Amino acid sequence: MADVPHEPNAHIKAFLRYFIALPSAPYYAVMLNGKWGVGKTRLIEDVIADLKQSGKKVHYVSLYGVSHADDITSALFESAYPTISGMKGRVTKIGAKLAKPLLTKFGLSGVSEIKIDDVLKLPEVDLIVFDDLERAAVGTTAVLGYINDFVEHMGMKVVIIANEEEIDKDDYKRKKEKVIGRTLLVHPEFDKAFSAFCREIVFADAKELIESNKQRIAEIFGLSGLDNLRLLQHSLFDFERIWKAADEKYRRHESGGRDVLFSFIAFALEYKAGNLAARDLETRIIEAVYGASKQDGQSPPNPISRLYGKYGEIAGLEENKISGTLLREVLVEGVANSATIDAAFSKSIAFASVAKVPAWVALWRWMDISNELFEKSLKAVEEELASHQYTHRNEVLQVYGVFHWLSDSGIIPESWDELVTRGKAYIAKLVELNRLSGTPEPADDHFGSYGGYGIYKWDEGAMRELASYWDENAKRVFEKSLPEKALGLLQSMMNNPDKFKRNVMFINGFEGDYISYPILAYMDVDAFIDALSSLDAERQRSSLLAISGRYHHSNIGRVLEKEQQWLQRVEAALLHKANTEQSPFSRARWMTMTKLYISPYAKKGVRA
Repeated sequence: MADVPHEPNAHIKAFLRYFIALPSAPYYAVMLNGKWGVGKTRLIEDVIADLKQSGKKVHYVSLYGVSHADDITSALFESAYPTISGMKGRVTKIGAKLAKPLLTKFGLSGVSEIKIDDVLKLPEVDLIVFDDLERAAVGTTAVLGYINDFVEHMGMKVVIIANEEEIDKDDYKRKKEKVIGRTLLVHPEFDKAFSAFCREIVFADAKELIESNKQRIAEIFGLSGLDNLRLLQHSLFDFERIWKAADEKYRRHESGGRDVLFSFIAFALEYKAGNLAARDLETRIIEAVYGASKQDGQSPPNPISRLYGKYGEIAGLEENKISGTLLREVLVEGVANSATIDAAFSKSIAFASVAKVPAWVALWRWMDISNELFEKSLKAVEEELASHQYTHRNEVLQVYGVFHWLSDSGIIPESWDELVTRGKAYIAKLVELNRLSGTPEPADDHFGSYGGYGIYKWDEGAMRELASYWDENAKRVFEKSLPEKALGLLQSMMNNPDKFKRNVMFINGFEGDYISYPILAYMDVDAFIDALSSLDAERQRSSLLAISGRYHHSNIGRVLEKEQQWLQRVEAALLHKANTEQSPFSRARWMTMTKLYISPYAKKGVRA
């Protein structure tokens, strides 16, 4: 966009002035070509207004959806006579090109015949404009054939407006060469369009914010490479809705408003252009960028990574200034909900000084906040650490990653070794306070982020040491909790058989909560037999079938080894129960269920 002159379409206006002033018929039409939304119609409207002001007569026709030549004639008729009053006295006779249905449409069915040139007074017309060539249902070549009558046979001056990228090329080139003598490319006229858009923005606060940031918006629009002013218009109108629904405390925050505006415009342009899917809007930005950096170089970058590469820091996309939920609601669902906006802005770094942004987020953005806010946030983080409020794995790692960053920058005196020691002590205290959730396996560290912000030096040894320490403790906490979890699983078998199945076996492609850990080894055998015996016959079989199905999973071998002793004890207890049953039916039933569902996996050396 920087290479385009300040008035990028001045050449078009100059040529059209020359074209219209020609003393004799040029016998060719002029085409204004440009992408949808670039401003072709707005440009020709300005040209028409200037011509009419100077006393010229112009007819304008939109070809959108026309399915027959008579539709074009009808549109020309409307352009020639926007008001129909008094027409009956002017109409004298009807010709071949103006059919009776057309007269009927305008309430003139009772008049005598006229010719098309009688109605339009074509010799008196200085210019005819045909817009939306590519959108004519009758076909481009058919329309050009119709227009050729005006150009070649009547010597009229004609301008055709089109987006040639959307025109079916079959036979078009040959027909175009016969009718069109000059094609001019329309560039987006940002300044003029922006002013027009702002005039249409009603909410004063939004208008002021948008107008005062025209230059940066122009930069974002230029970087988009879209040349589609309508998409910009729609994006600005969407932002007006957000800003109108936002709380006044956010609207008074000048820098925060700018940050949100710039991020929103970039996201809106890309979504409206089809470069982002709805799901991309809710992707955590820093995770996507970080994930892209992990790719092998063979796969294309993800959409959010491409977006960051396109805009860099101009639109502030590298930070969570506007939430994905808000973007989705406004751009996809068309909703500007005050509650969603408040929830998004209250967590946005753009409004850190007035919103409830987590203190560690403010520290993460330490280069962009005031000294007062930094000191306040650092104190808040220390207080939250002292009261052990951080209990999520990656949140804790994020906090110590921020401290590492501050340490490397010389802002805090602690070394990283001291911070690791301090971090380990914090984790141990969480265990002591029973605030650390147990997990059987280490967390997935693919992204290395929390809250939409990357964790500093995630892949380096010191941070890996702290992460490993957390995982080791989480595993110990999990193992310590297994007897209690086994009791809960037993309760599920008695009260919620479906949940019991989902927990212990692999169903429809989904792994149960305990499919990869030997939870049954921690279940009391006598309690299991008593609980099983209390169920009705159908649920007894269903429970044993779930245990049998557990061992059909291809990766269950390690778990089976650790549960095999439990299975052997259950097998013995069930066989004893079968042998002590007084009813032959009950004996046979318990014996059969044991041999079908338990015995095959209780044998030593058996693998799933």
